Amino acid sequence: MLQATANLLCYILSDHRVVHNHFPPNQDLSFIAHQPFSPPMRTSTRPWCRPVFTQLQRRGLEKRFQVTKYVTKRERLQIGAMLGLTETQVKVWFQNRRTKWRHEAARREEKQKEQALKKAKSNQEQEIKSQNEEKEENDEICSPTNKESAVDESI
Repeated sequence: MLQATANLLCYILSDHRVVHNHFPPNQDLSFIAHQPFSPPMRTSTRPWCRPVFTQLQRRGLEKRFQVTKYVTKRERLQIGAMLGLTETQVKVWFQNRRTKWRHEAARREEKQKEQALKKAKSNQEQEIKSQNEEKEENDEICSPTNKESAVDESI
């Protein structure tokens, strides 16, 4: 009797509907009607499970996302029918993918700014280095020891 209750409870929770032909007809289930139903303890606060998309579904959604970032309700229904998803799942996937796309774009832009800053800093350091080398060359040419040697050679 307890086993039959446990089996029925598992079936109700897993499928969210009761099918009366689930148990063999010789079992008496009338005792269930007199017992209050208490929901099982949940380990999560969410009443739903996170859907896991198959590789084929992800590939189809990604291909469509490359074509257009926003889809109409009709397109969501078509995509969902082709991939075996609900319209809501397609809608939420596109919302999440657009968010990811924006974050990736922001990261790329930030990286480009950093690279441009590094390049500008490197160019500035190179410019300073070449100016210092030029100044040292001018100082060597104009130094008194070089003037005397230049005069000695001319004589």
